[in-house]
Amino acid sequence: RSNNKRLINKNVEEIDKNRENKIIDIAKNILLEKGLSVTALNHFLNCKNLFIYQSILKLPQSLTVSSEKGNAMHDAISKVWMLQDKSEKIIKDKLIERINEYLKDSYLETADKERVKDELIENSSDVAKSLNQHFLMKGTVYTEHWVESTFSYKYKDSTVKIPIHGKLDAIVDNGNEVYVFDYKTRKAMSEKAIKGETKDSDGGYFRQLVFYYILLSQEPRFKNRIIIPSLVFVSPDEKGRCPIITLPINREDVVKVNEEINSLIESVWGGNVTKEYCDDRECQWCSLKKL
Repeated sequence: RSNNKRLINKNVEEIDKNRENKIIDIAKNILLEKGLSVTALNHFLNCKNLFIYQSILKLPQSLTVSSEKGNAMHDAISKVWMLQDKSEKIIKDKLIERINEYLKDSYLETADKERVKDELIENSSDVAKSLNQHFLMKGTVYTEHWVESTFSYKYKDSTVKIPIHGKLDAIVDNGNEVYVFDYKTRKAMSEKAIKGETKDSDGGYFRQLVFYYILLSQEPRFKNRIIIPSLVFVSPDEKGRCPIITLPINREDVVKVNEEINSLIESVWGGNVTKEYCDDRECQWCSLKKL
């Protein structure tokens, strides 16, 4: 009986090892072929198992109210930028039109869909008024703009090169400065919260801006321009304002994000990414891994 138990344990260990090796191979192939987004980087830094299940294995996720609310508003804002007439009323009308169009085809449950629609349409007047001057900015405008570059890391005796990429909500290039805007369908946050310097924040939003800064600074058409990244909070506050918070990016910020990408590559190529668990005892992704 003792020998049988040892044999079973050995077989289980062998199965686990083979499975983890396969996951490592998949992770390497995904990173080498598809590349790395800032969302995947945030997943990795929050929890290695979140990164594996969502960014590598792409475990299907059900639609959420918050994600569809963000998708509907992002779609509407991208259409506003294309308007010739950007008067306050026209902006409001376009927001309402696109919100209705997007949610008409959403797979949210009817009650959730109506709740999201009512909230966004109710906010549209404040958004149009508060961001009217924002939409009147002069320059070449790019919306939902895909930017890709290459990141290199020296791992042992070889160089690992992976694409890094992102779809930027809006870019306005006036010839001297390049303004980058990322829209958040939530109430405004303080600069400290954005940077992860408060107890309940992880710095993911600021990392996103730094990641976009890195991408644009390597884009030939934007080279040698001043890159100015901002977050735009499109859930109006109690005074109807949609704050635009601009955060300067310095060399230390870029170095830190580069080091975080280095740590991701090191973890995957070294095979440690499948062996670690996060500190959250309630983490669903670590619980899934333990199964």
